[in-house]
Amino acid sequence: MLEHRNPNPALPKRVVVLGARGIIGKALVARLKAESAAVLALSSSDIDLLEEAAAERLRSLLRVDDALVVLAALTPDKGRDIATFMRNLRMG
Repeated sequence: MLEHRNPNPALPKRVVVLGARGIIGKALVARLKAESAAVLALSSSDIDLLEEAAAERLRSLLRVDDALVVLAALTPDKGRDIATFMRNLRMG
């Protein structure tokens, strides 16, 4: 169960969204911007999480006080097999 410990809801300094072009990512980014949150919206064209250098690229973009939301995944239209599942694990 999720337990909130902050008595006063507050936006993070910045929210980094991986998978920002997907259905959920687009909606989240729009909502965050409507709430005047600072957002860094990233998609696979910004960082391909399957590439070897992805972790270092992401590390270079993240700040200590960022909130990271990971919505990136290969969807069923990209495959429903073990290889696709393993690529999703690798991205994580």
